[in-house]
Amino acid sequence: MKPADASARQRALDFGRHVIAVAPAGSGKTGLLVQRFLAALATVDEPEQVVAITFTNKAAAEIRIRIDTLLQRAAAHASPASEHDATALQLAQAVIERDRAHGWNLTANPNRLQASTIDGFNNRIASELPLLSGIGGHAQVVDDAAALYEQAILDLFDDALGRDAPADLQAAAATWLRSVDNRIDRLLPPLVALLGCRDQWIEPILDAQPDDDAVLAALHRDAQQALLDALGPADAAELAELACAASAGDDKLVWAAELTGWPALGAENSDLHCKLAQLLVTQQGTPRSSKGINAKIGFPAGTPPQVRLKALLDKHADDIRLTAAARGVQSLPPASFPSTLVELRDDLRVLLRRLLAHLQVTMGSRGATDFNEIAARALRALRPDGSYGEALLKRDQRIRHLLVDEMQDTSRIQIELLKQLTQGWEPGDGHSLFLVGDPQQSIYAFRNARVTLFMELWATCQLGTLALERAQLTVNFRSTAPLVAWFNTTFQACFPAADNLTTGAVRYTPADTLEPPPAGSATDTAAWAFRDPAQEALAVADRVQRLVETAPGNSIALLARTRPQLVQTLAELRRRGVAYECQDIDGLADVPAVRDVLALAHALWHPQDRLYWPVVLRAPWVGLGWADLVALSAARRRVAWPVRLREAALLPVSPEGQARIARLLKVLDDTAPDATDAPFAERVEHVWLQLGGPACGDATALADVHRALQLLRRHAPANGFTDLRSFQRAVEQLYASPVKARVKVLTIHKAKGLEFDHVLLVGCGRKPRSDSKPLLYFLATPHGPLLVPKPPEHWEKEKTAAAAALFDYVHDLHKAAQDNESLRLLYVAATRARRSLHLYAALKENPKGEFKPTARSFAQPLWDVLFSLPFSALQSTPPPAVPATDIPALPPPRAPRLPLPFQLPAETDLFIPRERRTLRPSESLLSTRQDDAEEANLHARLIGTLYHQALQRIAECGISTWQAESTRHAPALAAGFRRLGLPEPQVDDAVTRVLDLVARTLDSAHGRWLLAQHPWAQAEYALSGYLDGEWVAAVIDRCFEDADGTLWVIDYKTTAHTIAAEEVAGYIATARQTYAPQLKNYAQLLGLHREVSAAVKTALYLAEPDVLVEI
Repeated sequence: MKPADASARQRALDFGRHVIAVAPAGSGKTGLLVQRFLAALATVDEPEQVVAITFTNKAAAEIRIRIDTLLQRAAAHASPASEHDATALQLAQAVIERDRAHGWNLTANPNRLQASTIDGFNNRIASELPLLSGIGGHAQVVDDAAALYEQAILDLFDDALGRDAPADLQAAAATWLRSVDNRIDRLLPPLVALLGCRDQWIEPILDAQPDDDAVLAALHRDAQQALLDALGPADAAELAELACAASAGDDKLVWAAELTGWPALGAENSDLHCKLAQLLVTQQGTPRSSKGINAKIGFPAGTPPQVRLKALLDKHADDIRLTAAARGVQSLPPASFPSTLVELRDDLRVLLRRLLAHLQVTMGSRGATDFNEIAARALRALRPDGSYGEALLKRDQRIRHLLVDEMQDTSRIQIELLKQLTQGWEPGDGHSLFLVGDPQQSIYAFRNARVTLFMELWATCQLGTLALERAQLTVNFRSTAPLVAWFNTTFQACFPAADNLTTGAVRYTPADTLEPPPAGSATDTAAWAFRDPAQEALAVADRVQRLVETAPGNSIALLARTRPQLVQTLAELRRRGVAYECQDIDGLADVPAVRDVLALAHALWHPQDRLYWPVVLRAPWVGLGWADLVALSAARRRVAWPVRLREAALLPVSPEGQARIARLLKVLDDTAPDATDAPFAERVEHVWLQLGGPACGDATALADVHRALQLLRRHAPANGFTDLRSFQRAVEQLYASPVKARVKVLTIHKAKGLEFDHVLLVGCGRKPRSDSKPLLYFLATPHGPLLVPKPPEHWEKEKTAAAAALFDYVHDLHKAAQDNESLRLLYVAATRARRSLHLYAALKENPKGEFKPTARSFAQPLWDVLFSLPFSALQSTPPPAVPATDIPALPPPRAPRLPLPFQLPAETDLFIPRERRTLRPSESLLSTRQDDAEEANLHARLIGTLYHQALQRIAECGISTWQAESTRHAPALAAGFRRLGLPEPQVDDAVTRVLDLVARTLDSAHGRWLLAQHPWAQAEYALSGYLDGEWVAAVIDRCFEDADGTLWVIDYKTTAHTIAAEEVAGYIATARQTYAPQLKNYAQLLGLHREVSAAVKTALYLAEPDVLVEI
């Protein structure tokens, strides 16, 4: 059966067209993009000429895996499983034929398939064109740049308050500090936010004098036009005529006396439009009832104008769009930018110019940058002015077909990048552009995504010089027909009635199904309301438990807007023994084993600390009892904990407590800074190991501890923390390792792009985090940006009236945009469901005994729908299955204390049988010089060993740290060679060789990529497992998951001497043949320890010729 949108799908697959497609939830967007990718791939000369860009690593990995799988199946002549699958296989077969004709060998080299994130794509452009982009150096891209921003801001004010600062900078800093009572900490959040979206304001605000009055005038015209469109020309003319007619007998309507029709659009007529809007809505913004048309507002009862106006209002009584438009006109600010804010805004521009310079200095000094900067540099490299044109031409020749996914969550700089990439494309020249997205699923405003950019592209069908053709998909293949019908009814009622480019309001587009729902079919949706969150948690757990028992094989997802909304439900599931798998829900710092190790790090770093020592003493690997801890706490309160511990014999501490304290002190003494030269992070790990930490947790907890220790190595590479706030922020962004289970627990943002048989959405009665008014707003409008500072509190009322009106207006627009995105977030959550959807809300009871949803909660827009649609169940106050007080809200219990005496080897359940073979080819060396016999050469082996150790330190501490410590490397390497037994005459040459290899690696793009920070990475990763019938141990030189989701397994290779150019090819061939089986085993062994959801690639890095050989 053909889908209702078959023609649109066919148009989307025509790579001879430039297409913009809207693909709602469940419409098979990724499958469509994959098919178009394959269709284009079958026509190009090189596979790199087809490029797909998306916005998440997960999505990029999914595209590559789908394409690779289809190619593998086509090559094997697999049978199609459906009509859609047959089309995809047919396209893949055409690619296989092209592949054979051109010798691509894509099935063996899937890395040639170009599907990446937008950030990865930008990074490649900037790296390939370092001079044009200006990126240069070895800058590390950081996911969270807040620490960089904060340092730049602090440096800015240090600069501005200095004696040598320019006068305008001093004055600007003084003005803004005075506005916050010299509390610079109050300026950090808004300035950090501005730096995070600087691509949106650098050009329009700093590179030109902003015309704020023109922007405000355009916003007035937009609101007036929206009211005219909603009312209709005829009814608008009648409303104006009635106001004019009624003005003759009432002074209240004197403003309408000279109206001859609907006022012209423009800021000069804003007062007239506002007064006309007030005839349609009340001061509170609610629709004006026809019963309220009386003499109080200038329309005496029984008069012709009154009768006709009542009829007009009755006609539009349920017109939500008209009410919203009238409210929009009613809330308009003054039409000109208040003069009182001009000084504040201009001073801010002075500060921002200087702040950008400080940010560049900060990023340079720390060897770090952010994705915003990478995007800006990529755009700079492609701009076709001067020498950049050659770079653009080079990129244009490489890319013939460009496909961009998730376009609804794009930003201004990404739109500019696409314009540059497609500049000069002409009809029929063999290029094609495909943009696909769904504005109903735009939920990433916090990442500077602007849904209005996609809406403008859809409305104008124009990207730069390219004309686009629309393709509107409507069929939902994911959800059952009753569910799709519920989506249509519900979201048509909840979503805005009209698009709005200022607030990001998006109309709902009804979805179709392949077949209509059967008559009288039950809706697979249920909703419950409860008196409190405890009852809600019980009901959710009941439903989850029933689904687990009655729906074997079905996937189940528990979703919420935020993590805290899941706490009570997860506690109840734990109490019942229902297993669940969290995706970035449980913070790593909340894992007891990790919390104890972090407390140990803080205590060792600051021995006088009073907060963390008790945590260390209560950790299971110390195991001090409560009574002993109380005795220590009560004694000598002003004395530091380390001193108290050494005086424990004089305090009322039990004999067992004395023994545990003595054991701790011995380990601390053995690892004290004056007893070892080990870096701080290694000292923390050593203390934890010596105290038996690994024996106090299961494999998952130990994996979490190792992730925390790895993070500690990066933030404390020498004698302590380089930046404690950065470390604490990094810890907050790590989450506990998931445990596999059928029930998945995710936030809605994490669930986007996924689907489940049964979805339970909890916390619908809770509103999002309160949004206080910041010190300034940056508003990106279709007509230009507005930078609106908050009027300082010390200003007089007369001075702040107009400024406050504008600030409140922008604040209301910001809230409206948030509310619109909240509706889209609800839509994303609901449309994850294939078979059933369950909504849960804890609501408050008002004094009248009524349940009313909290403002801005998911339940608020749904509330009227809940009582007007047939639900399988609706309960207001169900009896709890167990008393609410029985719900444990506490974290999981701690691991039991280690017994005394304790032997350091691991417990039985952690014991790994003796390995029967060891995989570590990285210590073997290859050479084409047989007479050198480097395999048996101590000199060569030790060069390899020290090279590996150097790269391990660089991977863990960062390239910048290694380079900053350059004077220490030669002595340390020399000591290492002597310790390993290298004869003294060979030491200097060996040190020189290692330093040369390391420098060559760091100067190479391959080396910097291997040693960069990645979403997950390990260096010299030791692991064991049961493989091919025997236990195997291995040490992997480098493994990581890259930005595109691919898991890489890398093995380093060195030689003691240089290799002649004519020998390189033979060296590479020998290395590939020798180590391919070993690397295959590496990949299999890693798969036993880490879930592999994307492609796994193995490669040799040959340091001497600087070659990365993919195996």
